[in-house]
Amino acid sequence: MKLIQTIFVLIIFANTSFSQTDSTKITMTSDTNSITTVIDTSLIIKSVYNSALVMSDAFIGADYDVFITYTHPKILEMTGGKEKMKEMLVKNIKPGTFLNLTLKKPLNIIVTDSTIQCTMEQRQVMTIGGKKYFVIGTLIGITYNSGLNWYFVGASGNDLAALKIHFPEFSDELNIKVQTTPELVKD
Repeated sequence: MKLIQTIFVLIIFANTSFSQTDSTKITMTSDTNSITTVIDTSLIIKSVYNSALVMSDAFIGADYDVFITYTHPKILEMTGGKEKMKEMLVKNIKPGTFLNLTLKKPLNIIVTDSTIQCTMEQRQVMTIGGKKYFVIGTLIGITYNSGLNWYFVGASGNDLAALKIHFPEFSDELNIKVQTTPELVKD
């Protein structure tokens, strides 16, 4: 099964061309065998980054149907499903609250037996009480199907130990930075 997943990753990403490659040798181990393969991490980074951009644009544009497709299934389960999640977003986020959301590309990719994971720096500008604030946090990207579908979790000031309570599959290698205190943006 692991061999099939590895081959699938290679086929998916081989169909896309880029001018630069950054190949990394990754060893995937299971109870029965060890597989060493070369994965082009630049393709994985492009895949997760593009998915994160679509998700963040959907969030800023209040297109919550699209945003929810990138929301981690465990979050949807904890909030009562897709419809409840959408209701919560519409009810609690006033239009124009989030003005900008930018992401930095992930620097490292973590491959486990069943996932590919990474973190990205997330910068947000939002309005609260008529004033603009800026905050920097961490966005976690994870895929369970070799990059076909990416899901995201905002660390929101949580450390890795707190996140692993709900997401035990998160790797200990994830780099979760402490969220900054919101800073007032001077116009």
